[in-house]
Amino acid sequence: MWLMPLFDTNITISEVSGLQTALDSKAAALPEAWQDLILAANWINNGGNFSTAQCRKITGSLIEVKGTIKKSTALVAGEIVATLPAGYSPARDSYFITWNSNGYCRLQVGLDGTIKATVTSANALIALSFMFGLN
Repeated sequence: MWLMPLFDTNITISEVSGLQTALDSKAAALPEAWQDLILAANWINNGGNFSTAQCRKITGSLIEVKGTIKKSTALVAGEIVATLPAGYSPARDSYFITWNSNGYCRLQVGLDGTIKATVTSANALIALSFMFGLN
């Protein structure tokens, strides 16, 4: 027994009620482009196979930070290593554990968008790899 298809298979997006709106909202949810972090004095991107220090909004309120940065002189505890672009600061101070060239260190992301390292070491290399919410 042969069945006739119920729908014409040659329809356009505009012919399906609500489809364009759904597609537009899905596209709006895609991550934004990466933005460079503002590195503090004497801090630079590590280069080589390591990611550049950047951030982006994954969704309207989720921020992703990546990269590896280094400093040629000793790191001072509580030193600002980078600053997030405007509009990327958390609603409250946030803390993250990451690695550095001598083990692990704690990063603090402040309400003002500054990223501080709370460990001391010589010739510091710090990985930035974390996410946080804006609210």
